[in-house]
Formats: sequence, C-alpha cells, structure tokens
Amino acid sequence: EALDTPKARDELARITAAQASALMKSALAISNELMTVAFPGICKSILDELSGTWDFDVSSPLVQRLLSSKSTELNHAFLDHLREAQDQTFHEITVGRVQLAPAALDAETLSLVDSVSVESNAVVERHANKVAGYADLRWRDLNLVVAYVIGRSSVRNSENPLGPNVYVRALVRAAEQCDLHKEAWEFLLTRFEKPLGEELARVAQQLLEHFANHGVD
Repeated sequence: EALDTPKARDELARITAAQASALMKSALAISNELMTVAFPGICKSILDELSGTWDFDVSSPLVQRLLSSKSTELNHAFLDHLREAQDQTFHEITVGRVQLAPAALDAETLSLVDSVSVESNAVVERHANKVAGYADLRWRDLNLVVAYVIGRSSVRNSENPLGPNVYVRALVRAAEQCDLHKEAWEFLLTRFEKPLGEELARVAQQLLEHFANHGVD
C-alpha cells in the first residue's frame, strides 16, 4: 500500500516514539543476526574465487591473506563495526548529529577523523551505490518504510541505519582494523560488491516482511 495515502497518514499518527524505536531496534537486530550467519560464507566464496584466479593486481595477495589468516578477526571486527555504524546512523537520523567542540579535538583525533571519515567516505559511498544496485527497488521501499516509521518525509540509503552504506562502512573499518593496506580497500570492496549486494537483497526483503508483519508496508 502506498505510504502517502490517508490511511497511511492516520496509521503514522498512531505510532508512538517508543513503538517506532522498538520497531527499528528489532529490525537492526534482525539484520545483525542475518549478517552474522552470512558473512563467513561471503568471505569464503571470495577467497575461493581469488585462490583459483591468476591476478596481477598487487592487492590480490593482501586480500587473500586477510581472508585466510585473519578471517575470524575480520568477521568479529565487521560485526562490531556494523553495530557501531548502525547505532551511529540511527542516532543521527532520530536525534541529530552530535557536534564536538573544536577544543575537544586534539591533533591525534583530527588525524583519525581525516583518515577514516574524510578519506573513506567517498570510497564507501561509491561502493555502497554499487551494492545497492542489486536490489534498488527493495532499498527504495525500505527507505520509504523507515522514513514512515520515524516520521520523516524521506530517507536516503546513506541515512538509513538498515541501508547498504552501514555495511560497506563497517567492512572498510574492519579491514583497516585488521591492517589491510589502504591501497587494497578498493580491490576488497570490489570483490565484495556482488556477494554482499545479493545477500543484502535478501536481508532487505526480510526486513520489509518484518515491518509488514507489524502493520507497516
């Protein structure tokens, strides 16, 4: 059912802030559970593909080493950073961005902000758009549903705590934590695009069903 019908607007008025928060948090928990199960298989499929392919890209052995010798560490780091990215995005979309006073940022913190936030944002956005391309309609529908639940007129993929950007950002942060050289980020993300995009298409579908089961569709 279209979200801009009078019926939908009436239903929106009956969703309290507490109900909206509970709906979103349960959806976040579902997405985490699904990715906890799927991520090791995604990593293995990429490693198997790389191991059976002769690749002259200097990043290939770096990524293979990451996926073989640090697979457990990468898995835990990815899931930790996914929860962090989702929590941060959820906070920003419901409460607003927290602005730190300039005095609170020392040189080391500023350097970290520069390297992680500024440098990786363009990379994350570019690859998240490609990941989203495997389920454009589902992400559009999920953005509409999330906007509906939290009382906003619209939500973009990059603003959605359930959207593809948080997964790609978590992958970049996990790779960095596992000491993958920045020069190999592009290679890693490119290899993840298809399997991650296909898995997130299934995740998005299950989230849409979750919201529909609670009367939001």
